[in-house]
Amino acid sequence: MSKIDNLWQKFKGNGKVYNYTQKWIWVVETTTNHPKGPAIAHKLAPRTKAPIKFDIDGFKRVDGKAIEGHSTWWKIWGHCTADLYDHGNGVRVDVVVKFKVSENKFGSVVYDDATDWGDPIRHITRVEKGRNGRIARFFVDDYGWISRKCAIELVAKAKIDNAVLVQPKNGEPYLRALPDPETGNNFLSMVT
Repeated sequence: MSKIDNLWQKFKGNGKVYNYTQKWIWVVETTTNHPKGPAIAHKLAPRTKAPIKFDIDGFKRVDGKAIEGHSTWWKIWGHCTADLYDHGNGVRVDVVVKFKVSENKFGSVVYDDATDWGDPIRHITRVEKGRNGRIARFFVDDYGWISRKCAIELVAKAKIDNAVLVQPKNGEPYLRALPDPETGNNFLSMVT
């Protein structure tokens, strides 16, 4: 095992893939439910993510076309989240660490051709303030308008993907948009 393998093994997290593209993606997992069996590749539909309980080890396109100049598996490490976006006719990947690996990196891969694997990516797209000036309701893809309490529960269960739960030492828990340099996707800019 290489030094980088040893380092990443210490983190022991699940690799994740979010497919924001309009393309089908193979994602491979080697140890989630079958520690001694073959690796399994699942089809990840457009606008879906790998279920949180799965540790995804790599990805490639179902149509065999290259992602960033590489047409076989891209390897990701535990605790890494690979966000895949459309980029012209190709795919752009945002991830902390990824490596080009050969087709046989994961051994004999069993391809699961089911098209219903994966969870939908859900975002908060609008918010509504109550009389007290605080956010009272959130509009979430596939759910519609939901209360602040329900939104907090869904974020805690990883069912909403563009929010984080903040639990202050004093006071009630609340939600924040994922931290990034953009301001247009902050919840206060989504008030209707």
